[in-house]
Amino acid sequence: MEKLLNVKLVPTSKVKTGLTLSLFVIIGIIIWLYDFTIKPVQPKIEGIPEIKGNSIIYGILEKLADDHPTNLEKFSKERNLPVFQCLMGTQRIVFINSYESAMEWFIKNQSSLIDRPLFYTFHKLVSTSQGLTIGTSPWDETCKKRRLNVQRYMTTPAIRERSNLIDLEGYSLLKDLFRDSQNKFIYPYKYTQRLALNFTTMLSYATRFNDIETPLLQEILDIVKIISSFRSTNNNIQDFVPFVRLLPENDRKREAVKAGKTRDIWLDKLTREAINHKDERKSIVGDFANAEIDSNGFKNSRLNLEDIKSICVGLVSGGFETIGSTASLIFMQLVSEQGHEWQERVYNELINQYGDIETAYDKVLLEEKCEFSISFIRELLRMYAVIPLIPARKTSKEFQYNGYTIPQGITVILNAQAANHDKQQFGETVDEFKPDRFIGNSHINTPPYHFTFGAGSRACTAINLSNRILYVILTRTCLLFKVMGDPNRKPIVDYINYADDRSAQTYWPKDFGMKLIVRDENMVNKCLNKSYEHCKEEMGYSIECN
Repeated sequence: MEKLLNVKLVPTSKVKTGLTLSLFVIIGIIIWLYDFTIKPVQPKIEGIPEIKGNSIIYGILEKLADDHPTNLEKFSKERNLPVFQCLMGTQRIVFINSYESAMEWFIKNQSSLIDRPLFYTFHKLVSTSQGLTIGTSPWDETCKKRRLNVQRYMTTPAIRERSNLIDLEGYSLLKDLFRDSQNKFIYPYKYTQRLALNFTTMLSYATRFNDIETPLLQEILDIVKIISSFRSTNNNIQDFVPFVRLLPENDRKREAVKAGKTRDIWLDKLTREAINHKDERKSIVGDFANAEIDSNGFKNSRLNLEDIKSICVGLVSGGFETIGSTASLIFMQLVSEQGHEWQERVYNELINQYGDIETAYDKVLLEEKCEFSISFIRELLRMYAVIPLIPARKTSKEFQYNGYTIPQGITVILNAQAANHDKQQFGETVDEFKPDRFIGNSHINTPPYHFTFGAGSRACTAINLSNRILYVILTRTCLLFKVMGDPNRKPIVDYINYADDRSAQTYWPKDFGMKLIVRDENMVNKCLNKSYEHCKEEMGYSIECN
């Protein structure tokens, strides 16, 4: 009893102080958790309708499931909302889903939508060492300078100057497709991927892959596809739900870091290759390496090494995917139900324009004069937006929309799939592939025609180059060959179900079979041999002639 009486009691004031401090700590943790996991990064925007999600943590992500562009398009049509806002985790996003609203936001107000937001996975994990591409960089003077410089390589005269690159890859594509489809039907996607990748690596690094089975080629194709996935709104929940970044078992985080390091290795290889061949093969890196040294010891170049990296990484990591996917879609449509009819129309148009196969084969490399072929490519790009959700923009300044102020710092994403399939713009046949859609139709046959390349001041810089490459593939294929489809592997051609992976950022077609049948064997040999001899003599690349 005496011991109990001798126990010293803690003063009530100290207990209260300890409890108060504990309470403040708990409240602080709760506030931090709210700010980090639930609180929207941007406030609600007055005047823009909102679509609510099922969860205060995930927002609309659960409703979007594995096919974001199609579900966003569905919400827009069901609610008659061409423009709406929603929360994806803590990120408030404005989605643009109609042709008219895309024109309003991305063309009329393009100066206000010139910036880019930064996302955790792509910008902070993948792009730490090689830097951001011109397409993913926030808008500043450096990004502006890089875009202006890369546009030097995308003008009509510059494209003509590098037409031999298109000649070489067009030759290799047709040669290998014909060779490999002699005794079987083949799937053309890896061939069109190589064409697009080779063009960008030659343009940037003076390097190409002759053999379709080259290990480094396959490694680059695989890594670029993985890195592309980190720009998708699918599969990157850590971009929108921050607490996921703290989880120890985060496979996507580890994969992003690994992919970035692997990309660094082969980019360094390509850069060394470009410098080794700077005096014999023209390239962007070679142009920089050959720049003269001025009296102060600085290279007489508009670009520094970081600028060069940004431009080249953008071309190789992003530019080639869209061309490779869309080129394979050309063959997909040529083996569809009406494909034979369209092939003959392209062939007859070219012969009527140029008089004979050989002249047409040469001329399509330098000019686009055949109306149906131009419309075919334009309709292909409209029908299949292979990047259906155009990479996000951020408002750089406020502007007025429908009487309301859209504030600075808002993330905006254009749903090109939805805008390209707007019935008010393209009519009741909007979901059908009509290759003559743009012929004689002044209502739609005006720029930007569609939104597959984005729009406005941050649209793809390689629009003209991409169109030329696709035009050459279509016209030269139809000039020299008839494309036959595999009756046991017919293509799926509707604009939603054609895609092999709806969760990817860039879509490619599901498997189908095709083969090339020679129209005139002597003319095929004459035209392909002409390309072979020209490229062998003037370009300095290793080219096999099988």
